[in-house]
Amino acid sequence: MLSNPQKSLVKRAQRQAAVPEEDYRDMWRVVTGWMDCDTSTDPRLGDVHMDRMMGYLEAIYWRRVQEGTLQPVSKPNAPFLKEGFWKNRNKAQSTSRDRYQKQRITESVHDLERRLLAAGYPPQKISAIKGKLRYHDEWALKSALHRTLMFLLKQTT
Repeated sequence: MLSNPQKSLVKRAQRQAAVPEEDYRDMWRVVTGWMDCDTSTDPRLGDVHMDRMMGYLEAIYWRRVQEGTLQPVSKPNAPFLKEGFWKNRNKAQSTSRDRYQKQRITESVHDLERRLLAAGYPPQKISAIKGKLRYHDEWALKSALHRTLMFLLKQTT
């Protein structure tokens, strides 16, 4: 999840690059690869997504400056003061926070799978749930397994 200062920075970058709200929402889908993500408040977002979005907005801003459709901003708190700053930042696209979140969600998925198997749910059906997801999205998988487990437990009581 992005922090409030990160969300604020992304919104300032959107304004500096003069990106309309509808385009901004589409950009989140492009940056994350998730068709249901269109806001910086999505809890699945991490530092990698923020860096990608900032790089995307930066490219738009500097292209518009070069075309002459935008004037360069020189405010000290402007997100884009130096061309290429965000593009070259965190090339590995990995932070300790992102690795920690990934580890936690993976552990949750494994725990849900173990609980489903212990409740007698067939492994083939767990594989079928995984196969139905269009994107390899750990959050969606966790939600689907959790719903299945809650449904199964509800049926047994």
